[in-house]
Amino acid sequence: MTVSPKLRRRMLLGAASVCLPLPFLEMLWGAKAQAQAASPQRFVVVYAPGGAVPELWNPTGTGETDHVLPSVLAPLEPWRQKVLITQDLGMKVAEISQGNAHAVGSGAMLTGQILQGNDGFADGPSVDQVIAKTVGSATRFASREFGVSWPTGGGGNGSSLNIINYAGPAQPVPPSVDPSKIFREIFSGLSTPAPMGPDPMAALRAQRRSVLDRVISEFTTFNSTLGAGDKVRLDAHLQHVRDLEMSLGGMGGGVTTCTVPTAPASVDINDDNSQPEVAKIMTALLVMALACDQTRVASLVFADSIAFHHFPFLGFTENYHAYQHDKGYQPNSLAILERWHTERLADLLKAMEDVKEGPVSLLDNSVVLSVSEISHPEEHGTTMMPFLLAGGGNKLRAGRRMLCQDVPHNKLLLSIANAFGSTATTFGHPDYNSGPLAGVFG
Repeated sequence: MTVSPKLRRRMLLGAASVCLPLPFLEMLWGAKAQAQAASPQRFVVVYAPGGAVPELWNPTGTGETDHVLPSVLAPLEPWRQKVLITQDLGMKVAEISQGNAHAVGSGAMLTGQILQGNDGFADGPSVDQVIAKTVGSATRFASREFGVSWPTGGGGNGSSLNIINYAGPAQPVPPSVDPSKIFREIFSGLSTPAPMGPDPMAALRAQRRSVLDRVISEFTTFNSTLGAGDKVRLDAHLQHVRDLEMSLGGMGGGVTTCTVPTAPASVDINDDNSQPEVAKIMTALLVMALACDQTRVASLVFADSIAFHHFPFLGFTENYHAYQHDKGYQPNSLAILERWHTERLADLLKAMEDVKEGPVSLLDNSVVLSVSEISHPEEHGTTMMPFLLAGGGNKLRAGRRMLCQDVPHNKLLLSIANAFGSTATTFGHPDYNSGPLAGVFG
């Protein structure tokens, strides 16, 4: 069939009335960005005690992105594009606080505050609990705290040496340590999948799919009547439209991949040999608590700052604190123990990455903050704190390291709180508040 120029022009104009220009169609959706924006944002704290051997933790290199991860951080290499290392950050408030260095650091780490008196509790809320008050009303639990080897030196929730989370001044929030009890509290009676409420994008997806169906239908009707050149161009255009339609199937709304875990097997949480298994169970419970939207704020506490637990499964006979300084500074042994904790952090990141939320992952919708209460294990230092962030939530600018030049870590805490909706302009002790740390989110 030969199509006259007049008829050909009329058909193309008719198609144009339905086929919006592709740049406009793509702006109309932004599937991945909108899926991420529609998903809840989560915050996770990961704590391991005792600081880090500086030369085995601090990256080398001169630029933001060409840094080399040393041996302790090497397990994070697969996620380097989702990791932000805040190198050379100072925890200055610890310098004016009174008490045991580990207690001072545990209290200041997330609160930016001093202890109340000598070895009292921290004098303010921790950043996780500030965020929980902002986002926690949307979920069953405002926050959940998971402990692996806790406490190692006794004291329960009555010691500033083993508390890192605070609901307010001198209001400790101890972690839960019984996997079976945690499972019952969070997942008992929960079905799979667990919806997070009405999907705010469902109607929008349906509308856009309807538009694309009409475009494809009209293209198909007259495609066979076109000349070879026009047909090639139209086929390419049509394929792009089909790709956009396929992307709608992956657009995340308000439902995540929630899979209720099976009840954990019985494990002796007081046996140091059980640490790997307990860490695995706690990680799985934490990740699914987030994925099922039972909470959006969580902490994973590997131990307390007393660190009197042992690592027989790694061949060590003394408690962790002994290798830090109680029996002399032993950096070679610490390198193995610190790397073990980094490997567990990597396990958490992988588990979060494996949970898909539309075209992105749970990790993309989260900010993970990894911390310790001191820097140098031998000196109880509070400069060059071994802090890092991971994920992609709230536009975290990951994939690089920041040279923070010993700025107070209060600025980082404020940046995180602001990213999750807090309107605060200061955080923690008034002597160390000068606004957020620029460049963390953007």
